[in-house]
Amino acid sequence: YQLRTHQPLVKAYCYGRIQRFTRSMQELGAIPLPCDGLKMRAFEWPFPQDPATLHLKLFQEHQVEMPAYRWGDRLLVRVCLQHYVDDAELQRALQGLSESRVATGLL
Repeated sequence: YQLRTHQPLVKAYCYGRIQRFTRSMQELGAIPLPCDGLKMRAFEWPFPQDPATLHLKLFQEHQVEMPAYRWGDRLLVRVCLQHYVDDAELQRALQGLSESRVATGLL
């Protein structure tokens, strides 16, 4: 039952959520990196800031655990949309990232 029914439903649910979250991130200016149908996706965050500071701000002010790191000269943030990540957490992440864009003074 798990392999035939439950796992495909969970995968489809998580994949749909990553697609919706990707559109929201693009509206904020993020550039999605390929994810090949996984429940996880990295985004290039084009607003210059310290990744450790961004990570800490998201955690402390929005209760969101979202890795932020440098890859070469790019700033990346990563989201993992397992079934236990609720929509409220995703909205808090988007809010925190939106605020971080304004804080850079580039908008």
